[in-house]
Amino acid sequence: FPVTIATIDPLPQAPIFDDYGIAIPYTLTVENQWGCVSSAQLVVNVNPKPKAGVIKGPSSGCNDMSYGFSVEGNNGSGTWGVIGSSSLTMDAAGHLIVTGPITVPTTVTITYTVGLGWACPPVSVATHTFTLHPIPVIAPISVPSPACSGLPYSLHSGLTSGCVGCTYTWTGPGGTTTTVDPLVMPPLIVTG
Repeated sequence: FPVTIATIDPLPQAPIFDDYGIAIPYTLTVENQWGCVSSAQLVVNVNPKPKAGVIKGPSSGCNDMSYGFSVEGNNGSGTWGVIGSSSLTMDAAGHLIVTGPITVPTTVTITYTVGLGWACPPVSVATHTFTLHPIPVIAPISVPSPACSGLPYSLHSGLTSGCVGCTYTWTGPGGTTTTVDPLVMPPLIVTG
């Protein structure tokens, strides 16, 4: 018996197919010369194109904090990743994790990939740029010794790293706050 293989364009392309896929039913009917008929059915599941969506989250932060990211507009679960630092990784919930020593500031690309292991390539990758900044490192505060009642004294400190465009705020008794630069508090007088 001759066999005919048909190549059928299932339906005109539409955005909804790209996002969610579609199930398309087909029926093959065969009638022989004696009028006997049989049929077979098949449902073709047309897979969607992977769609990673858009990553939502901060664009920068401090290296002593933890940060979480989310994704919107994706059509399947995906895999988080980080490009640009071997000391940063992402967990399955979208949290940025420091796994080793890191030099700050550093800028990395957060990725979310949908389609790994899917039957239909290519994968879809969403990206988001994130910069990790250093926190200021403050040297111990010192005071000339001794501090005597009725006599002025000044407090001193210094930064060892991480201060570009910093402001300096001293807070003392009674809630007094003074912002100064450099890290020297104006002379104080304690009266007894």
